[in-house]
Amino acid sequence: MRPMHRNTRVKRIKKFKLKIIMKTNLFKTAILCLSIIFGGIFKTQANGLLVPGIMSDDDYILGYYPDTTKIKLGKKSIIIVENEKSDTVMFETDSLSCDTMNPEDKKFNGHWAGIEIGLNNYINNAGSLNLSKEDEFLKLNPGKSWAFNFNFIEFNIPLYKNYIGLTTGLGLNINNYRFENDITLFKNSDTLSYFYDTTRNISKNKLTSTYLIAPLLLEFQIPAFNTRLNFAIGGYAGVRVGGHTKQVFEIDGVEATDKIRDSFYINPWKYGLTARFGGEDIQLFINYDMSTLLEENKGPKLYPITVGITLFNL
Repeated sequence: MRPMHRNTRVKRIKKFKLKIIMKTNLFKTAILCLSIIFGGIFKTQANGLLVPGIMSDDDYILGYYPDTTKIKLGKKSIIIVENEKSDTVMFETDSLSCDTMNPEDKKFNGHWAGIEIGLNNYINNAGSLNLSKEDEFLKLNPGKSWAFNFNFIEFNIPLYKNYIGLTTGLGLNINNYRFENDITLFKNSDTLSYFYDTTRNISKNKLTSTYLIAPLLLEFQIPAFNTRLNFAIGGYAGVRVGGHTKQVFEIDGVEATDKIRDSFYINPWKYGLTARFGGEDIQLFINYDMSTLLEENKGPKLYPITVGITLFNL
């Protein structure tokens, strides 16, 4: 067998699954993500899924779930498990590669393209999550205000070898704002109005905004832990392409859904700042909108914030 070139690197096999229970504690989820970034060892077995301790032989065995949907893109997959108590999202990757290039000759490859899941909230002019009495009708249930980002185009500009570069692209940003109160929103001639709905037993009540966004990120990549850590800061801007409210309620014991597509004075433009940190496959991010959720003088001045994870980079 021909000996390998001294610059040849054989990457270790990585096979892992990330399990996120939608009702889980967010702190524990963050710890699990960090364990992946810093090299936790993930395994599988025939009768279920093994989720590891951090850099140890301690495994946590999860049961086998037959009711699953698997979405596979190349060597990476998203697995959605449904059961009576909660829905589960798992991320799986399996790769073995031999790289005969000098690492310094590689092109810079940023971290934007991928699928992201996060949670939304917003702050007021004073920088507080606590809303004033007149704005309290828009109080959120932050644990159910989900954000889904589909970043489908990425372009990279190297600045220094493959360690520093600029990244841009396009993405679809879907933000759900789940209301704590049983309110119904409507537009009058000049502002967003509402009334408390006491006639229906509302179980789900949300406002959804959809934007096409473009980022500009400055990313730094550092070889570490047999992988690469990356840190990026930058901004983004977007245009609104959709908006609606959705209510699920019961009337006389019968469940019904009311979905109204309208702008509801959601800001037609958005811009903000973002920071991201992660490894080759998992990334944590925070987005802060410097633009308000609603148009100027159309409602409360609230600035959206999203915190979440990138499930994988394409």
